[in-house]
Amino acid sequence: MHCPAFPTNLNYFPYYNSQELKFIDSHQNENLLVISKKENSKKYTDGRTDKALCYSNSYFIANFRQDSLTLECEINISGKGNYAHGVSVFGRIKKNNLFVEGLSIDTKLPKKCTYKKIDNHLGNTLCLENENNKLIKRVVIVKNKGLVSYTTADGVEWKLVE
Repeated sequence: MHCPAFPTNLNYFPYYNSQELKFIDSHQNENLLVISKKENSKKYTDGRTDKALCYSNSYFIANFRQDSLTLECEINISGKGNYAHGVSVFGRIKKNNLFVEGLSIDTKLPKKCTYKKIDNHLGNTLCLENENNKLIKRVVIVKNKGLVSYTTADGVEWKLVE
């Protein structure tokens, strides 16, 4: 089965390795995130039967400069051939390289949804939230901009400086 690459029109993570992202809070405190890895899956051929599923993803890993936190965000698409069945968006927060907490949303797609039409169902803004988190409760990602803000457990919102 031929499986497509991650769709280029779903550019929620427009980053490159070693890119620095600066965020400020309402008190003008700064926090710097450094992109340590950014990758989109390529097209591939799966030698299994036509019943096999295809998986396509895009992700980035960013390290907070001021502490030992890491943020990993990933968009996963599952489908069969050129048709997608569902999209999952994950955010993982790690401290000292150990998983601490997660954020996620899932979107079920209509039947016969091609990879090129997924953006019609995701929208421009992805909000990953988990009120029970003890480090980061909310992450906001905007198409073609990437991470635009995050909110820590103490309610402080950090906004991207563009």
